[in-house]
Amino acid sequence: MNIFSEAAKLEEQNRPFALAQIVDSRGSTPRHSAQMLVREDGTILGTIGGGMVERKVIDEALDALREKKPRMFHGRMARNGTDAVGSDCGGAMSVYISVHGLRPRLVLIGGGHVNRAIAQGAALLGFEIAVADIYQESLNPDYFPPSAELLHADSFSAAVDQLDIKPDNFVLIATNNKDREALDKLIVRPVAWLGLLAS
Repeated sequence: MNIFSEAAKLEEQNRPFALAQIVDSRGSTPRHSAQMLVREDGTILGTIGGGMVERKVIDEALDALREKKPRMFHGRMARNGTDAVGSDCGGAMSVYISVHGLRPRLVLIGGGHVNRAIAQGAALLGFEIAVADIYQESLNPDYFPPSAELLHADSFSAAVDQLDIKPDNFVLIATNNKDREALDKLIVRPVAWLGLLAS
């Protein structure tokens, strides 16, 4: 599979991945501009030359994904000294590691007119959108961006449990009269931001 096809697929699915590209090389090293895609689970596509240096770049890429920040890796093909990677080739290389597939996620509790408008605006800003409501008619796909995840549940409490809300998610509660039910479940959870439009 092509690295760029896989990157496009992961980006569309909002699944985190890193791209590692050799941006400088001296001496006996893998070819300049070689690329490798590193998935969040540590699996790779492509290569920057294999061996110890590739293992170290994979580890650096996983750290970059955890921190959600790009970085530069410098390695010397030597066993000792600064930036040594444990091989005897004698060259040196710099690898730029970029992170992707990290669109912020906005969880909207309630599918009424306020959250419909917020979903449209947030989609324009690049957010991944999830919307939950207890009324199926409020979750008409025509009301929301095409990529929005729509969840119907018997209660807002059940919806919160089913949404897989993570600490880096943004959450807005705007229901017709069940704000407290959702708030009681969410107030104790770590989230990036929790908002409430009271009924």
